[in-house]
Amino acid sequence: MDLTDFFRDTPLDIEAKNHKTIKLREFWKQTVQGASLGRIPTLVVRLEDDNGGILDDLAVLRFSDLVDFIAEIQDGTKTITDLRKPIEVAGLDEVVASTVQKGAKACRNGHLLSPSRTQCFAKGCPYSAGYKAKKIKK
Repeated sequence: MDLTDFFRDTPLDIEAKNHKTIKLREFWKQTVQGASLGRIPTLVVRLEDDNGGILDDLAVLRFSDLVDFIAEIQDGTKTITDLRKPIEVAGLDEVVASTVQKGAKACRNGHLLSPSRTQCFAKGCPYSAGYKAKKIKK
């Protein structure tokens, strides 16, 4: 069974080995030869103690691939942080007020309404289509 059976979008090509004697050079050659083009060859080896108990499962991959992984994670984290920041539009309240004065409809809270419907666009407004009142604990 391969990790890609569960996660199709993973960039790893995983070769798993469970042997008493770890032949890292031999296992690594097999891992690299079996890896698909454009995917990261990854060797997973199970370490056992002298009594046959499991000590740990280790992953072996090129250091350059590890550095690339870390860089991608940091870039993704930065992008997510930037996307979570609210967008501030200067003068938006004045635009909404002038639009309402020109004949556009507004809900009772002053938010713009959909032209063909009577539901508010503002998220969290009691007059919006998807509004759900907060439950009060008794």
